[in-house]
Amino acid sequence: MKNTFNKVLAALILIFMLSGVFAGCVSGRAQTSSQTATSSRADSYADVFKLVKANSSSRNVYRYGGDLIVEEAGDYARNFDLAESAPAVADAGIAGAPKGAGNGASPDYTGTNLQHADVDEADIVKTDGRYIYSLNASSGYLTVSEVTPEGIGKTVKMSIFNFHYYGYYIQPYYYGAVKNYTDSGLSDALTDRDQLMKGVDGVSPMEMYLSGDRLIIIGREETCIFDQELYDSYKNEMSEKAKKYYDQLDPSTRGTFEEYLDHFVSDVDLDGDGAPDNDVDLRRFCSVQDGRGRVMAFVFDVSDPFSPAFVSKCGTDGYYVSSRLTGGKLYIVTNQYYYSPVEDDAATFVPKVWEEGSFEVVPASDIVMKEGTGSFSYFTVAGVDPGSGKLIDVISILGGGDGVYSAPTDMFVYGWSNSGYKSYLGGLYSSWGNYTDVTRIDLTGDKLRVAAETTFEGSPVNQFSFDWYNGYLRVVAKRNSGSYSAVDGLLDRAGLSDEEAVEARYVDDTALYVFDGDLNQIGILEDCGRGETLRSVRFDGEVGYFVTFRNTDPLFAVDLSDPAAPKLLSALKIPGFSTYMHPYGEGLMFGFGNDADIESGGARGIKLSMFDVSDKTDVRECAKFIFKDVAYSPASYNHKAILVSAEKNLIGFVGGDGVYSLFGYDPENGFFERAEISVGSYWYDDARGIYIDGLFWVVSSGAMTVMDLEKAEVVSELDFGTVDATLIFKDGAVSEV
Repeated sequence: MKNTFNKVLAALILIFMLSGVFAGCVSGRAQTSSQTATSSRADSYADVFKLVKANSSSRNVYRYGGDLIVEEAGDYARNFDLAESAPAVADAGIAGAPKGAGNGASPDYTGTNLQHADVDEADIVKTDGRYIYSLNASSGYLTVSEVTPEGIGKTVKMSIFNFHYYGYYIQPYYYGAVKNYTDSGLSDALTDRDQLMKGVDGVSPMEMYLSGDRLIIIGREETCIFDQELYDSYKNEMSEKAKKYYDQLDPSTRGTFEEYLDHFVSDVDLDGDGAPDNDVDLRRFCSVQDGRGRVMAFVFDVSDPFSPAFVSKCGTDGYYVSSRLTGGKLYIVTNQYYYSPVEDDAATFVPKVWEEGSFEVVPASDIVMKEGTGSFSYFTVAGVDPGSGKLIDVISILGGGDGVYSAPTDMFVYGWSNSGYKSYLGGLYSSWGNYTDVTRIDLTGDKLRVAAETTFEGSPVNQFSFDWYNGYLRVVAKRNSGSYSAVDGLLDRAGLSDEEAVEARYVDDTALYVFDGDLNQIGILEDCGRGETLRSVRFDGEVGYFVTFRNTDPLFAVDLSDPAAPKLLSALKIPGFSTYMHPYGEGLMFGFGNDADIESGGARGIKLSMFDVSDKTDVRECAKFIFKDVAYSPASYNHKAILVSAEKNLIGFVGGDGVYSLFGYDPENGFFERAEISVGSYWYDDARGIYIDGLFWVVSSGAMTVMDLEKAEVVSELDFGTVDATLIFKDGAVSEV
């Protein structure tokens, strides 16, 4: 009797668990896949400390050898007055918008490829149609070129920062603080070493904005402290080797042995490559403590693009996550961990905001504490006025995050959630899975405000997994979860095969969620793309598109006109997959990705697809173009690396062969190649394409090429390596070299 009951119970459980497994995408209003998160504003640093202490770990210090004496922060919890907002500066990055200096008619041009046309995103190349700004993030050079009807006009290269960091080492520029030893005697190295003892700020520039007459460079700034003990220890090790070289020098010009030893340690060929190691210099003896770094916005007035004037700098502790410029305000987003909090010292467990060379601890009232996250990290959003370069607001979320999606009025912070694992009854029942926390931040008020929170099952593919539309948040996520319980043993006795039993206990699909403004789940479409990887997502008004992939590429089209009842309209299966999608005029959707072997699923050459979406119930691939010999492009993972303009009929990107390919699309004949432009094998990965008044510019960190589209011929070329740096930013000012 007992065995019969167990079999019946197992069968009922199996029917319930398998319902919908083979039914394809299933629409519903279920609330089971998401939950409303809870958080609160801190009343005091004591509140923050209690939550921090529960999740903290040991302090982590990064350095290059030797012992580090940690400089204590002290009590910096002072009154914090943020600057009043200056007049807003017009948004940057909207294609065709007139911006920047210059006279005459407004140029017709394309800007950075954006998710939302009125939400600008930072990039390494920016233009206002009159001047092109290119940032070489690895060397710190900024190149400004004038746009003329003939192509490249006046060009100026600037060493915009006198130091930058590469990893945890300082790398000096040609005109940096550390100079090379010369035959005429010792350089300024000893003097500069004394400066390093006090701490020198190094900057790693990353990307930038162009907003009206303001150029804003986002950079990671850290303080390097020279370690005299480590330097002396290394000198002692090298002294015997240095003595042999010293004895061979002319006694009348060689100076003292101590002076020569300083030179030998930093500049002699120690690695045997035949050249002095002057790229090492004193940076090998600098220590950088984790937690001292910050992300800063360096604001320059470029009313005269060839002579930028430094305005101000400000930022916040942490590592750079992303940024946005919308509504005339710049928002910098950082993530920061802290270690070994000290209860009466808020600076040891609370982020700081920086203006010029000083900082203030974020007020407790601007800290949002997320309960139960288990994460001792902060996700900080700092509002900056682009005109004055001053901070205007800040909010720190204790609980961390991994990414950002932003609409014009609201920013959504998302990150991994630890709510995916649960265990009950001593392990008799357990479950696991990937979950994501989302926090909605209202950008429309005088102060940044957390408006809502939620947690949903699954992981987004990137920022395009999210879309804020008419007061609803739509999200597409890959779910991968499972469970085990004592009842699972009954499934085997019910006559299930191993494969069926596993499928009954695991969720491996893609789901589309719809949330209201309070982030309550009101609709869901699930069981899509079972066993397949989510590759790309794009929303276009009341229709959502997403691609999953295993051996073929199912392109799903979903009707979202009723937010509470998402409806699957069609699912097109073709070989390959799209990693990026972009609306291409009325009734068309462009897809960029890779072809794939239909048997093995292995990725092959780059593939361009054009989908006819005029009939949402019958989406078709109406054209394709496959690069058989080129399988890689930075556009596969970075949407800023691809240019897509239906208005100009331009699709541009660079491939792994170092060639920038420019295509158009014809309804009758499909894709056609408009041009191939070589950008060189060294810097092709950061190439950007720009259309300006009939000329097409391919700009990278190392070179620039201009093509006349009508004539299909190159009219200008410039290798930035042939341009000498003429300006340098140092000590808060831009000056001639």
